[in-house]
Amino acid sequence: MSTTSPRLALTLPVNTDSMSSADNMLSTNYDNIDTNCHCRLVANQAAVTTPFNGQHIRSAADSANFFRKNGVWVASNSAPASLTPFKGSANNASAITVNASELEITQVTFTAVAGRKYLVRCCIDYASDNLVSETSVEITQRIRYAAGADVTTSGTLLHTKIFHSFLGYAPAITIAEFFPNANAQYTVGVYALRTAGTDAIVVSKNSRDSNIVVMDWGT
Repeated sequence: MSTTSPRLALTLPVNTDSMSSADNMLSTNYDNIDTNCHCRLVANQAAVTTPFNGQHIRSAADSANFFRKNGVWVASNSAPASLTPFKGSANNASAITVNASELEITQVTFTAVAGRKYLVRCCIDYASDNLVSETSVEITQRIRYAAGADVTTSGTLLHTKIFHSFLGYAPAITIAEFFPNANAQYTVGVYALRTAGTDAIVVSKNSRDSNIVVMDWGT
């Protein structure tokens, strides 16, 4: 007579009698069914020894955040509100003169989660040293990123925008989206260079608004 179990399990029968557990052990895989048909509670992502795409976990080591397996562990839409949207900001420490060589204005370092979208907002005050608008000058502003705690002019280009005509302090605002491919530390920086004209353009020391802000924008 077939044995019984209070739990439902799935198996591929090896004979014509799909109700006989004497041959195919109908109830031996109930642990896999019970632990993986819902959101699995684990100590950390590495504790899942046989992950599969589509699997959901809640990791105690990652501030009890929710993750979904999609090649890599991706933070889920159901991530709790404890995830801090603000990831960092920075200002240039002093006024900077922009010339024909690309130079860094400022940068910010943060820890990213793969699969999430990060909003990078830059607000730079450019000003001509002339008393009239310098219409022939062109400033190219670039946003770059790199893995780790620093980024340079050789960092991966994320966004480029060109600005013209400078009179007084005119804030130049750019917004870019950043999609990291790993759970890791990244640094995003804003850079500028003069690509046309000869007038000196100054980046003021910005005390009114952050030169660069990084926000976690969800998935």
